[in-house]
Amino acid sequence: MRGRRTRPRRDDFEAPVDPWMDPKDLLREQPGSIEHVVIMLGFDTGRESGDELEVRCQMHGYDRRPSMRVNTSTGQWKCFACDAGGSLARLAAVASGMRMPDAWRWVAPALGEPVTGREVTYLHLDTDEFIQLPYVPESALADRGISTVAADELDIRWDDEWYNPETGAVEEAFMLPAWHPSTLELIGWQWKPHAGRAHTYRGTRTGMTLFGISKIADDLPLILVESPLDVAVLRTAGEENGVASFGRDVSLQQRILLGDIARRGRKQLLLALDDDDAGWSAHDKLVTSTELRGVKKRTFNYRAATEGMSADEHAKDVGELDDWQIIAGIRASLPSKPGLRADAGRCKR
Repeated sequence: MRGRRTRPRRDDFEAPVDPWMDPKDLLREQPGSIEHVVIMLGFDTGRESGDELEVRCQMHGYDRRPSMRVNTSTGQWKCFACDAGGSLARLAAVASGMRMPDAWRWVAPALGEPVTGREVTYLHLDTDEFIQLPYVPESALADRGISTVAADELDIRWDDEWYNPETGAVEEAFMLPAWHPSTLELIGWQWKPHAGRAHTYRGTRTGMTLFGISKIADDLPLILVESPLDVAVLRTAGEENGVASFGRDVSLQQRILLGDIARRGRKQLLLALDDDDAGWSAHDKLVTSTELRGVKKRTFNYRAATEGMSADEHAKDVGELDDWQIIAGIRASLPSKPGLRADAGRCKR
């Protein structure tokens, strides 16, 4: 009796051809055609009929027969096996891990469009040069509740002449390094202003790694937060296995990396994303993520952490909690499931 054929799960389609594909290898050369984009991204192409190019879709696993079609005039694509599809820039972003703005600029010549915005280049970053940058002033660390030991262990540095693109002013900012997950090569960093929440990046995509990944211990649960500075706050409170996604969006590469680390060390993953709409939305996606299937997950309890606060007080993230509140939120953590905000959340923003 033949086995029943099942369609690939819709939440599987975002898997890239190579989870650790480095965008810098692509950015050295800009493609001249839509077919060139597809080939450079590592896809196997088949027959071309009119404007339709047959492609083996590797988003959902091995594709025995080409199930993806790419329009060689518009760049639009669709996989008829897993339902994935979208623009040419989205294909480049999903397959390589580059940011969408970079992806749009990279594929622009292939679409016959002008390249707008900043030039897409890979910046060579010298690790020794970064490490020798100024340390963060103790007063700035104190304002964030971070110890000098935690900042030094996480290689956080300081820039007193950072240009804030939002305000157009020169400000002071933390410099938060991004290390490649396997080679530990410096691949970029995030500027985080001393005051305010704006930030900018330099180098390749920070979404291919996790802040703090080079400092985690094998015998402790992982704690996932959004901001690298929250990792430093956790370390100051004695929780030394924090990692950050450099923002609210946890990329596919980061989900794969979290799953690999957790399964390899049989670790528990504690989700401590921000206590706001975006944070809880990201939380629910992680709980049901294919890449984290089989990983034991718990959720930080903001409600328990902020017990005793008045009704008009709140803490949007762990960076706004003191050491004892962080410990309370971890101890009162709940088994992760979608919709847990009603039980573990407090912030209304």
